[in-house]
Amino acid sequence: MPANPVATRGAVDRISAAIEAVPQVDSPDEVQRRAVAATIAAAVAGQPIPVAEGIEAARVAERQRADQLATLHAGRETAALEVVHQISAAPSEIIERHLRPAFDEVMSELGPAAAAYAPHAGTPDAALLTAPERVRQAVVTLDRLAERYAAIRAAQAVLREFGARAPADEFNDWAELPNGPELFGVNWTRRRQTGFTPWPTDPRARLVWLASEQVQVWLPTPAGRTRPLRSGRRQHRRATAASGCRASTDSPSRGATMPAVAGRAAEGRSLRAPPAPPLCDP
Repeated sequence: MPANPVATRGAVDRISAAIEAVPQVDSPDEVQRRAVAATIAAAVAGQPIPVAEGIEAARVAERQRADQLATLHAGRETAALEVVHQISAAPSEIIERHLRPAFDEVMSELGPAAAAYAPHAGTPDAALLTAPERVRQAVVTLDRLAERYAAIRAAQAVLREFGARAPADEFNDWAELPNGPELFGVNWTRRRQTGFTPWPTDPRARLVWLASEQVQVWLPTPAGRTRPLRSGRRQHRRATAASGCRASTDSPSRGATMPAVAGRAAEGRSLRAPPAPPLCDP
């Protein structure tokens, strides 16, 4: 069986299609009922009684169909379990080989489309029908990218459910925005209690917001997601020590401010944080 979960998942779909394509066959009982009717009709008409044909062939066809369906269902179940195993065994590889390239493509297209649309953000779509061609094309591009971006993040969330969790990121705070605390302060952690998200909720508007200069976006592996966290803690300790303030022991997931880190970068690149101002406990 292939070690590629995408290929294995495709096999699941193809087997499902094969199950749907298995043709129906006449049941032996139906063939026998037709033979009985033909026998009665011949007897009533005074004609020779016909030989009952096709009943055994129907039994054979029914057994063959049942065997084929049983084999296909077992194959689909086995392949589906293999998908689970492959995802659980190599979540980082899936991110690096499949999700990251898709993410990079989205981000490379996002900049120009967001720049063209930004001056018209908030304008009703009906009013955009008379906008310049580049603006209308930007709307189409952004909506397409928003769907793809959502699918990528949904896949990332699925991987987390399969065990792709960052030990230093218990609440999944750094899965998308490494500089979230810098952008939102206490609202960054309060969102877990209040349900309030401090960014646009409309998919197109949020994508434009993600393209803004102050927002850093990435798609890290679980191991890579610890780097901005550790970098931020080191900078925080240095800053507080230099100012004579007592360093906060709060983790960023509980409200400590993090310095910005290099966003839009793969883990293989440096994620050195810039110098941060002293942070003192109140």
